[in-house]
Amino acid sequence: MCTYCGCQSITVINILTKQHEKIINKLGQLRRAAQIFDVPGTQNHTSELADLLAPHTVLEEEGLFAALVADNEFVEPVAKLTQDHIEIDELVRRLLEGDISLADELDTRLRDHISNEENGIFPAAAVSLDGAVWDQIQEELDRAMGLPAS
Repeated sequence: MCTYCGCQSITVINILTKQHEKIINKLGQLRRAAQIFDVPGTQNHTSELADLLAPHTVLEEEGLFAALVADNEFVEPVAKLTQDHIEIDELVRRLLEGDISLADELDTRLRDHISNEENGIFPAAAVSLDGAVWDQIQEELDRAMGLPAS
């Protein structure tokens, strides 16, 4: 995980990065279960991964990505990351249905996606978005988590 640019000092990016760590850890468990052909174990880990991905994707797409697309410079990279989410969700769906042969593909795709966010869009967002936008994203996050307005 990235630690060199300081973007993790922004609360939203810090939260997303911590979620990435949990996602990667669960992904490792999923992959190890698939390697020993443990279909029920793979499906269980995939279900838990899906539970981690769902709120994470909402925070990215409805929070950070939505703020970034206001700047035309970010339309294309955000579209690519959003398409990744769709393709990752499809791999997860197929794994849940029992096609554990997709575990390595999911591992590669998800790790590449996270790397693109942490080494690309997160640092870019840190320098491109101003404090008011970060405050708005944080307020939306707090509402989504059921926290009182600050």
